[in-house]
Amino acid sequence: MKNGPDPAGSNTGGGRTKWRDLEMRNSNRRILMMILIIIIAIGIIAAAALVTLQITPDQPAGDNTTFPYTTTYRASLPDSEPIQVGSLYMLAMQTGDRMALKIGGHREELQLGETRQIGSRTFTIKVFGVPVYETGYQLTATWTGVEGDRALFKIVLRTSRQVPEWMMNRILPGSIEAVPA
Repeated sequence: MKNGPDPAGSNTGGGRTKWRDLEMRNSNRRILMMILIIIIAIGIIAAAALVTLQITPDQPAGDNTTFPYTTTYRASLPDSEPIQVGSLYMLAMQTGDRMALKIGGHREELQLGETRQIGSRTFTIKVFGVPVYETGYQLTATWTGVEGDRALFKIVLRTSRQVPEWMMNRILPGSIEAVPA
């Protein structure tokens, strides 16, 4: 036998290193698999929450409801096209020099520049059947004209609770264009 350095590529010290590398790879794979499972679980929960999301905007308001928060919007709705906001159906239809505005079971006819108040109501958002947000509201709508195939309104929204902007963007369908005025 000859004493000397090990030839390149021998397994005397390298076997332990290869074993550690394999253990690290297996450990990394387990961690990645757990992260993937957590992401999938969060996705499933989020999808279930969206599927069970209920927006009920047309409930009667309480007797003593006050509306300390006010936001004014310039809004446009498609003319003669029904829109659904949660479980509430809306329709704006020009009839000659008038605008018929139907919100739920409530119908108003407006002349250009005329303002109408749409009664006090309650708006509720439920996820998994549990109310997560509720506010009283009152709308005042002024018909300001027509632009192309869209009816233009100035809408004043009064609420009993502050409504975050991200929530308004989530609630309103894409066919309603509303920007704070």
